[in-house]
Amino acid sequence: MINVAITHNPFTVETFFLIDDQKPESNSQFAEYENQRLQLWIEGFFQKLYEIFNGEKEYRVHFKGVEADCTDMEEAVKQANKDGINVKMWCDVVPGSEERLENIQQLVIEAKQDPLFKQYVNTPDILKKFDTAFDKNFDVYVVATMSSGKSTLINAMLGCDLLPALNEATTATIAKITDNDDMPQGHFTVSCTDNKDCIVNEKQKLNLTTKTGSDSASQLMSEWNKSPDVFRINIEGKIPAIEERESVRLVLTDTPGPNNSQDSEHNLTTMRYISDSDRNPLVLYILNGQQLGINDDQSLLKQIADVMSKGGKQSKDRFIFVINKADVFDPEKGEYVEDVVTRAKQYLENNGIANPLVYPVSASLTSLLRKRELSIDLLTRSERGVINAMEELFNEEPRMDLVQYMPLSKKTQEKINNKNYSTALYRSGLPAVEMMIDDYIEKYSLPNRVTRANQALSQIIQQCTNAAELQKSLETDQQALNNLQETINILREKEKQAFKTDGYITKLKKQQKGLRKETAQAFMQEEKILRETTYDFGNKFQGEASKRQAQEKIKKLTHDLQSEFNLRIINLEKIIESDQLEIQSELAADYNKYITSLFNDVSELELPMLEGLKNQIASFNMSLGQNEVQIKHHRVQTGTRTVSASTWYNPFSWFSTTEEAIYENQEEEFVSLDDLWAKRGPEIDAVFENLSAEAVKKVKDNSNKTIDIYIDFMNEEFGERFNNLMADLENKINDKDEREKAINTAKAELNHINTFNTKITNILAL
Repeated sequence: MINVAITHNPFTVETFFLIDDQKPESNSQFAEYENQRLQLWIEGFFQKLYEIFNGEKEYRVHFKGVEADCTDMEEAVKQANKDGINVKMWCDVVPGSEERLENIQQLVIEAKQDPLFKQYVNTPDILKKFDTAFDKNFDVYVVATMSSGKSTLINAMLGCDLLPALNEATTATIAKITDNDDMPQGHFTVSCTDNKDCIVNEKQKLNLTTKTGSDSASQLMSEWNKSPDVFRINIEGKIPAIEERESVRLVLTDTPGPNNSQDSEHNLTTMRYISDSDRNPLVLYILNGQQLGINDDQSLLKQIADVMSKGGKQSKDRFIFVINKADVFDPEKGEYVEDVVTRAKQYLENNGIANPLVYPVSASLTSLLRKRELSIDLLTRSERGVINAMEELFNEEPRMDLVQYMPLSKKTQEKINNKNYSTALYRSGLPAVEMMIDDYIEKYSLPNRVTRANQALSQIIQQCTNAAELQKSLETDQQALNNLQETINILREKEKQAFKTDGYITKLKKQQKGLRKETAQAFMQEEKILRETTYDFGNKFQGEASKRQAQEKIKKLTHDLQSEFNLRIINLEKIIESDQLEIQSELAADYNKYITSLFNDVSELELPMLEGLKNQIASFNMSLGQNEVQIKHHRVQTGTRTVSASTWYNPFSWFSTTEEAIYENQEEEFVSLDDLWAKRGPEIDAVFENLSAEAVKKVKDNSNKTIDIYIDFMNEEFGERFNNLMADLENKINDKDEREKAINTAKAELNHINTFNTKITNILAL
């Protein structure tokens, strides 16, 4: 038996291993996990142990970490035991994220007011990191197939009928619902904007606690939803189903279905939500339990499958597949929910989604129960009859306990049991899904925010330490001070040389051409995928077809092409953004290399202060991620933050309506699909080739602009900061009193920095 001790800190993103009480070698296979989140490696961990230890099957594991990570470890142990590896485990559970986040936020406030730290806090880069860390908004995007009851499900979470919910496709605009726990349940403020974020209708107050108010609100929301001028509806009110947290504000975003959108940009916006690997928002994907496999969502499922295949366990946890309308199945008629769950899993697996997390619910029952709780007068006569029948079914029939079919952890099950829901509400399934949302917040959102705040504070600490260490290093003898003066003279001369004709800046300007090798390869891969896709489309247009069949094929092809076009935009944007980050990273490395080159000829002086001087110059803050070097865009508010809606491409258009009109006027009985593709195929190729060409152009433009910003920094800010630093050092070399004062100040600052750093360490410690 092998003993394995694991301590995982999700706040500092560190993992410590002991194998039979011994720390693994630094080059061992465990090293790759040491600075990764547990969810990135836990799924394959025990299989890796089996391989490392040559087929050993007996393990005793001691895990120390937060409760959410203990739960994931327990699930991995359970799976390992199923796979024939005998693992026994016990956990030491440490306090979670929420209190730590509040404490670290107090430290940030302290740093902003501190005379030593505040100059480093108030930089664009640091402020942006703090804004991200302390942004309370947590996004849940709701995506669905046609007529899946998505609006009913959202209404059930709100406890009243705010969104239009009919037995047809009703969501045609994006609705963003921001939780406000200070508002009474059933009361909302609403407004709407167009696709340029201009106000279409000013903020209005709605009261859904009365029948009259509910009917009035329903009419207003229906009108806005159908209006071609409305891109997004903004709603604020209480979402009572989710646990209240001081540091988290839930935002539900209701998106149009794959085939039901007023604006072609809507589907692209939904695809951006799914691909958002930065914030990793939760996605509720609602399936119609009665109509699985209707194929109106295959492009989205293809994208989700791709996202879920990358990024470890979190990329899987952030997609919750909800089977709605489970209440229509009656066991007395031989209709069983477990069969629907099996079919749903098979449908998702057929679309490339391995081991999907599937949750059957009856949003209709949850909605009726919560409406009745808010006010029985909100129920119509018909609804009162329906709720009585549904309650009887769910209370009396054990097979209608939908929770039993859900892949819930022991911890989640215990939390639901502690809520003391009525039997019908509990069995309706939606409260369990709501608990899954809360679990995701606790497991991922809060720890990530603590980590981001810690990273920003660590950056400030390092910059302050570099500056203080440099000043402290002036505590030396006169000969060393004379050598430092000589060093300053050499550095000044070398810095001037960089700006001459054959200097550093000229070399930088020569970089402003061509594509990086990795970026060119990424574009080639996209073009290969595109060729295969259009080839597949062409294969479907062979032989002859009736006019009606041809029209249906064109209709489907137009939908598929629009989806493929949007997917190409998403993928090309990733290439553009990835290239931008790589350029910034390369320039940062180039900057450090340049600083090192400044010190090449002075290293033989072996002054203790040289390293401090080098670190101080290297920590000059550069801001290369400015908006003007990103993808050109207009700003569109989606979810809870502003995201790019790219305009470097032209919207997709293919004149299928023209073809359909031609078919209506033809007298021939059949249409040649080969002739049709021969005419339209090259046009389709040209549209996609133009999209790729525009993306390549954007990459080159962004690269050049980034280098221009860096050159401007070197020409202007760097020179000024460099000269100020040199002048300050010279003054202290020549003025003993100033030097001694600076040394004493630096020692006090280092003590202050250490005290502050200890506070951070104590907050993050397990």
